[in-house]
Amino acid sequence: MSRFVTHLLNQPNVIVMSRPSASPPLEVKPFDLEVETLGFEPAQVEEFVRKVEPTNAEAILSFLRGLPLIRDLVRIPIQLDALCFGWDEIYHCKNEPETMTDLYQAIERGLWKKDSHRLKLVPSGLTTDEHRAIVWQHIFTSQK
Repeated sequence: MSRFVTHLLNQPNVIVMSRPSASPPLEVKPFDLEVETLGFEPAQVEEFVRKVEPTNAEAILSFLRGLPLIRDLVRIPIQLDALCFGWDEIYHCKNEPETMTDLYQAIERGLWKKDSHRLKLVPSGLTTDEHRAIVWQHIFTSQK
């Protein structure tokens, strides 16, 4: 396992998601708590969206109704939360995301923009790739 991943997994607060059969490598400290997340029922997805994104709820739910694959995948709570969090970036995509990869890329762009500005790592107006390069450089130099 890479030094970077081991470093991340040994942080005081970490959430790790994996298949139920997976186990952490030996160099990772034992976890204090393990939980199993069960997927939302369709009504719970709608309730979550309406509570978390009330101003965008109808647009998000309409988006999900039109894309059954994504609708099924966002029954997993963390993915639904990511969809809601990244909605502004998703909504402003040139091409509507049709796969989870497209969706994750839109969410990633939103996270890079938000976190890099919040952490004051980069100035505004940079591309996602420029953000990514600066943030990764910061992460790797702060580990040494």
